[in-house]
Amino acid sequence: MVLLSDGLVNQGRSPAYSDYNFPIYSVAVGDTVPKRDLRLTGLTYNRVAFSGNRFPLEAEPGL
Repeated sequence: MVLLSDGLVNQGRSPAYSDYNFPIYSVAVGDTVPKRDLRLTGLTYNRVAFSGNRFPLEAEPGL
């Protein structure tokens, strides 16, 4: 099997801890430059929220 991966395990069990009965050839792909996904410059919310209640949340994205 050829495994193309960025090395991040998002869901399920990590392949490093699994036992396979066949050879796995890995190829690392992906961007190696760390960058932010999203920047928030403002966040407005209620400081108290009770379980089961809905409450507003305002997020202001930055550039």
